[in-house]
Amino acid sequence: MLKQPRLQAGLFLVYIEFNMMRFTSTQLLFIASAITAVPSAVLAQVAPKQPSTPTTPAPNEAPPSIVPATTAAPPQTPDTPGAIWVAASPKNFDAANRPAEQPIDMVVIHDIEGSAESAVNWFQNPQARATSHYVVNSTTGQVWQMVKEHDIAWHAGNYAINKRSVGIEHEGYAYRPGFYNPVEYEASAKLVRSITSRYNIPRDRTHIIGHSEVPHPTKPGLFGGASGHTDPGPYWDWDSFMTLVRNDAQAGEHNFPTVIHPGELIEAAATFTNTGDDAWPSDKAGAADPALQARGPVYLGTWNPQGGSSPFFNYKFWTSPRLASEAVDGEVALGAKGRFAFTLLGPRQLGEVREDFRLIKVAPAPKVPVGFGDIISTTIRVEPWEIIQDTAQPGFTASGWTAGAGMVSRKVAAADEPAAPAQWTVPLRISGDWDVYARWPGGSAHSRQASYQVDAADGTHTVVVDQRKGGDWYKLGRYRFNDPTGVKVRLSAQGTRGTVVADAVRFVGPFPTP
Repeated sequence: MLKQPRLQAGLFLVYIEFNMMRFTSTQLLFIASAITAVPSAVLAQVAPKQPSTPTTPAPNEAPPSIVPATTAAPPQTPDTPGAIWVAASPKNFDAANRPAEQPIDMVVIHDIEGSAESAVNWFQNPQARATSHYVVNSTTGQVWQMVKEHDIAWHAGNYAINKRSVGIEHEGYAYRPGFYNPVEYEASAKLVRSITSRYNIPRDRTHIIGHSEVPHPTKPGLFGGASGHTDPGPYWDWDSFMTLVRNDAQAGEHNFPTVIHPGELIEAAATFTNTGDDAWPSDKAGAADPALQARGPVYLGTWNPQGGSSPFFNYKFWTSPRLASEAVDGEVALGAKGRFAFTLLGPRQLGEVREDFRLIKVAPAPKVPVGFGDIISTTIRVEPWEIIQDTAQPGFTASGWTAGAGMVSRKVAAADEPAAPAQWTVPLRISGDWDVYARWPGGSAHSRQASYQVDAADGTHTVVVDQRKGGDWYKLGRYRFNDPTGVKVRLSAQGTRGTVVADAVRFVGPFPTP
């Protein structure tokens, strides 16, 4: 049993501390020699001192697959929805009838010092003589249940704590940074919320503790159980974890656009019900209130990716690139609804944008923002503007031209006959590169060399067209406009003999600059 090839340091010591009184002196000497032979890196979990040199990542070998026990226990329904039932060996826990015989009032957080799969496999081994109720995977957030909550798992190194607690093992390493991540924290916090709800356990650090905080069973003042464990270690973010345990939100009505244009401002709003244990601090003057900041204001923020900037951010209407709004009516009490309203600014990049929004609790640095509760997913398509101005709209002038049905025309008697041009003055929504089009009805008497002029950022562009053919939009070109307040397009009345017709112009854009 001491030659398990995948025996991890944390699980090995749980086994030793539980069976200490059962070993003969000869066996204890063998165990001592075995521990001495184990490389110090393997025993990092129980080292109270963080390594002084950068730690190395876990081995690149694929984690072992979960192998069902050869003598499988009868299938069970997991106590927590979503968990996968894999029975631990009955040699590794005590059957009980909790909470009828013994109240459950604690949750103990462990780390595995290895992969979740290795722990699941080891707890099925009858030689392990140790187990926990649950195992959490850090990559997917998958939860396995191995011992029913009414039974007593051997996990804490203190049987009095085992009798009153639920144990959760987490994939990772106590003294290696980077293994605990938001996926694992969220999965574990959801699990803890479920457990504490069933047994009415207070969601605080008195009742939710680490293995390192378990009292020694016989030596007052010492902790970590009988073997002095230090997991989950210094890299376990208790602040973020407890924020997830104590906060939850149910999404309600929300209003987001399906289409937005570059530079366009559109109001959006979302409502959430506070289904957690803490009120959501919210105050428009919160930045000047240290007491409020210490509590951690709650904002609606972007969540794809977590911590990323929203493409719809704007400094005038958002708190920051990832935080859109606090609750408009102030602090949101337990069970109450909070409405979060803000303004979206259409980005210049065209196309479909998938944007997720979620409530985010922002505590003072060095604590990190923590997203919690339901996620609202939206898909917003950024489309170019289409602005059409015809001869009947304000901004069009044509002195001396003849008015017609929805257009104006001027007959050119000679190629050199002077005349004022028709002019469209068009307010665009935003600067940038726009496609400019013109439209006119075709006719055999129309000029074959009508001249349009477009005033752009780099000067005036002249485009000559044959108005004998018409009826569709004719693209004059793509031009940059730095001042969008009044872009001018003119149609000259001079040219070859024939009638010059002014009908409408069209702007489509802006488009990303190459």
